[in-house]
Amino acid sequence: MSTLATRSFVAAVPAFLLLSCGVAFASEHVGAFAGGGLGGGTAKLSANGFTYIDNPDKSLTVAEGHGGYRFSPYFALEGQILAAVNGNNDRAQDITFAGFSGRAVAFAPLSDVVDLFVLLGLYTGDSEVGYSNTQNESGAVYGAGMQLNFGSRGQYGVRGTYEAYHGTDLLDQVRTFTVAFQYNFFR
Repeated sequence: MSTLATRSFVAAVPAFLLLSCGVAFASEHVGAFAGGGLGGGTAKLSANGFTYIDNPDKSLTVAEGHGGYRFSPYFALEGQILAAVNGNNDRAQDITFAGFSGRAVAFAPLSDVVDLFVLLGLYTGDSEVGYSNTQNESGAVYGAGMQLNFGSRGQYGVRGTYEAYHGTDLLDQVRTFTVAFQYNFFR
């Protein structure tokens, strides 16, 4: 991501938080939640990553599981386990990534059904690129998305999430988009 895009995202987060605190449609969506989903993504390799691989397929297939607690209609803390692989059968072009992240999530409830959200957190995990050994990756994760809540208490959720993981070793960046189903233990 370019420096300008990163600065724009960082500037947009506080504005989004202010907006989300003033939205009048907030329902009482408070409680634990758990879910999982599938999606796709791309990997951008670091200079170190390119020493182990030739002509890589940077498209990834992604699976994720998440859970957390929504403390108010506007704020939650959650954890996520994510696995990504490019599915290439040629070991010389293989890219894999698995990570665990903890993140803060700010919501802007637009209605009892629709929530927009942004997330910001840290992750740790492992990556393997081509003929490299497994390397530890850690860094920041940020993203945004939309969640739809259904049922009498909003207990069934479907969410689409865009996330970017900034790596520290073989992977410079992993970007993902997932669609997940979740169960909300809302009061």
